Amino acid sequence: MTGHPAPEILVVEDERDVRELLVLHAGLTGGCVTGVGDGERAIRLIEEKNFNLLVLDWLLPGVSGLDICKHVRALKGARAGCPVLMVTAKAAPADIIEGLDAGADDYLVKPFDVGVYAARIRALLRRPCNHDHEGGGIVIDQEAHRAVCRGRALALTPYEFGLLKALLENRGRVLSRGTLLKLVQGGDVHVVERTIDTLVLGLRKKLGDAASFVETVRGIGYRIS
Repeated sequence: MTGHPAPEILVVEDERDVRELLVLHAGLTGGCVTGVGDGERAIRLIEEKNFNLLVLDWLLPGVSGLDICKHVRALKGARAGCPVLMVTAKAAPADIIEGLDAGADDYLVKPFDVGVYAARIRALLRRPCNHDHEGGGIVIDQEAHRAVCRGRALALTPYEFGLLKALLENRGRVLSRGTLLKLVQGGDVHVVERTIDTLVLGLRKKLGDAASFVETVRGIGYRIS
């Protein structure tokens, strides 16, 4: 979109021809793409720079793509929430399960259709957690139950975290107070809907100068647009 920097994408693939193909079609989605051929260099880059998406081959010399994925998920701050697309020849159901359980957001088996590959990239870049980290976005790491805003960790209560997660997952949609209560607490709700107003107030205070991200829709509820 106009006014937003191109998303930064890192492609890690040891076979040169395949890497060039992955870099080319990732770039055609509008991303600024860096391609590397080994896991050690990839980890150095990940620790130096905030990427918006990682494309990882599994079978790499030295550090594997699976190990890179686990390393990313163990990081602190915004980098831990970076989306990961595994693109690999390991096609067994057990391999796919292992890759996803290691923290990959999506999994594409070689050989692949370049159109499908590009569509997977676009889908991952559209996810709410993919706001530009340096430009003031909010990033959540569901597994670590952690939220970061503009590089600053947020000390959220479980309900505040659940509220932020619900709003981000439904970005652009107006959610009523009743819907938000069900998403935050789950199951039957035994508290009044105005509880959400209190949670929103607390969340906005912790977001600081990013509080305006949470919009009030009078008479209905809230949204992040």
